[in-house]
Amino acid sequence: MGTWWVVLVLIAGCAVSAAQFEPRSPAPADLVSYAAGIPLSAEQVDERSSGAAGGRSLVTRSKVFRDYSGRMRVEGGSGSPNESYVFLIDPSSGTRVVMSTKDKVAYRLKGAKQGESGFAYGAAGLGDALPPGHWVTSVEDLGRRVIGSLEVEGQRITQTSLDDPPAVATYERWYSQELKVTVSATASGPVGTHAARLQNLEAGEPDPALFSVPAGYKVIDLNPGTGLAQP
Repeated sequence: MGTWWVVLVLIAGCAVSAAQFEPRSPAPADLVSYAAGIPLSAEQVDERSSGAAGGRSLVTRSKVFRDYSGRMRVEGGSGSPNESYVFLIDPSSGTRVVMSTKDKVAYRLKGAKQGESGFAYGAAGLGDALPPGHWVTSVEDLGRRVIGSLEVEGQRITQTSLDDPPAVATYERWYSQELKVTVSATASGPVGTHAARLQNLEAGEPDPALFSVPAGYKVIDLNPGTGLAQP
């Protein structure tokens, strides 16, 4: 895992709120956001498919943990069978960490704290980048329904291009006010679709050790101003 890739991931997490719809390349943890007082654990399943003819479908899974104070941990794979990543997010301090399990290295960046301008609850938003153009946005309330045992509220955002040829992109999510999570979300547009859902939701405090960098990891602090790793 290269340092520059980690810098981009961390800075993107500082700049984009998971609650804001702004289509871009997806990252994990965009269904579970910061919420103090509601500890839980869950599995997030993402399925992405290309809009091109014969496009392939890719399914990935990640584990998400949130403790009582609102700290978050996200575990997932990088695509390599020998490597996985771990995100640690602490809204109270504004600290974000990406750990490479293969290299035993933790890259750390401090950003805005919870409540400060620019603080992002999770990682980048769901969906792929839209092509340049003149886009008009409309928002539709989908009402309430029950998914599993949770009552959720739905919203659909439609973005329509006024260019020639026209294009349409939609984003639909179903949100639980009780747990402060998006239980299901789907984004579709000119380049493909991305559907994500939570399963195996469990309320309760996770192991506190999950939210700390383990002993034996090398910690590298990153400078957000220059993107250079600081020893």
